[in-house]
Amino acid sequence: MRPSLTVKNPGRRFLGCKNWKKRNGCNFFEWVDPETCPRGLEYAKIMQAKKEELERQVEELKMINEGLETRNKMVEEENEALFVKIADLTEMNVNLANTNEALRAQIGTRKTRQTGTRFHC
Repeated sequence: MRPSLTVKNPGRRFLGCKNWKKRNGCNFFEWVDPETCPRGLEYAKIMQAKKEELERQVEELKMINEGLETRNKMVEEENEALFVKIADLTEMNVNLANTNEALRAQIGTRKTRQTGTRFHC
């Protein structure tokens, strides 16, 4: 027993041989449920249209999601590159600070030498 998935007989159950799809298979077929009333058929058309619209929306959302996943991966790669740059700049900053400190020390030594040999009145 299976349900019909057609618009003409939505959900209507029928009996059929399990070999009915096979070439030269059995053709046994019998409805279990009565025919669907006209109102039910109209409702089935409405439901089918809603189902198709939802399926279209699902496909659209899948495409949007794929795009977002791709963009997210790109942002993560950009973040990794920026962290490397930050580390490099931090190292450069430390080196420049050390160089600055050494230069200040040299300037201080020179000033001390110069002021020590001058005559003061």
